[in-house]
Amino acid sequence: MEDKLTQLVAALDAHSTAAPDLETAADQVLSTLLPDADGHDDVTLLLTQLPAALPATAATDLPATPESVPAGRDFLGKALGTRDCVGAADDPLLLLSEILTNAVQHAQGPIGVHACRTDTDLTVEISDRSPHLPQPRLAAEDEESGRGLLLVRALADDWGVRPTDGGKTTWFSLKV
Repeated sequence: MEDKLTQLVAALDAHSTAAPDLETAADQVLSTLLPDADGHDDVTLLLTQLPAALPATAATDLPATPESVPAGRDFLGKALGTRDCVGAADDPLLLLSEILTNAVQHAQGPIGVHACRTDTDLTVEISDRSPHLPQPRLAAEDEESGRGLLLVRALADDWGVRPTDGGKTTWFSLKV
């Protein structure tokens, strides 16, 4: 039995990159393992294709300019897209926009964006060179700004701000 399993693994390895699709790969593997079988009617081989393993982190640096907000959204959107969580991207993109907008308006650049995804969580950190820690505040009804951190508090599973040697890092975490 172990010998057959070793043969199967070797056949799968040999055909994993050569076959253009799973059906062709299955036919090639069965032909290798059962060269005398005609049509392979009594054999079932189930194959599946998993996405390539991707890095768990992504990072970029952005200038402290208004153009960095859509650039940051594009960066995070691509990072999330490569990790097969495009459907769940609305909240992280919104939260990134809020924190990145604060950094552009009130901090000094460059602004670092770092995303880290595990099997259960997505954590996004936005770092800048300003030592001033942002504080959530209640905005008046007629004010156009001042609600971003309250939105982060409401939507994120966890969030915070920590001072660093070169400024501060504002971060949020979401369950994925």
